Parts: sequence; C-alpha cells; structure tokens
Amino acid sequence: MADLKKRVRKGTGKVAFMAHLEGIKKMLDAGYPMISVFEEYEKKLSIKSGQFGKYVRKYVKGESRNKPQTVKNEREVKEKEKSISEFIREPTDQKDYL
Repeated sequence: MADLKKRVRKGTGKVAFMAHLEGIKKMLDAGYPMISVFEEYEKKLSIKSGQFGKYVRKYVKGESRNKPQTVKNEREVKEKEKSISEFIREPTDQKDYL
C-alpha cells in the first residue's frame, strides 16, 4: 500500500506549467530543444511530454488547434464560388418545379 502513487487532480499539471512558464520560455528562446526543456521540468510538472508539447504550442507559441482556413489565391476563390453556385438556384428556377 505504501507504493501507491499520490493521486494527482485534474488541472494540477497545467497550474504547474503556468507557474514555470517564464523559465520554460527562456529556455526555448535560448534554443534548447523542447524535449530538453521537458526533461528539466518533468518532475515539477507531473505531466507527460505530449501534454507538455500541447501547452508549449498553446501558451508559448500562441498556436491554436482550430485555426481558420485561409484561401491562398484567387483561383481557389473562383473554384469555391463556382462549386457553391452549382447548388444554389435562383428563385425563378423554383417556379418550374411547383
């Protein structure tokens, strides 16, 4: 029974990450690889490397998982408009079906 791990509550890893955010930023800005930074803070954070990477992308780099899609050029815009217009009918066309 003494070997049981201490129960960690949900959210404590994020709180610990935010508490060490400045130090993490400094190491990453200095050029340390993300895995080296993780290994440095692993014992203090109580999170796994995957979650650490997610937090770095979100809180250090400011990336969002659900970025809006952007149109790259006018050709794509025209193709999208054309495909949409194929499915949209003018109100006068609907009279023929009534």
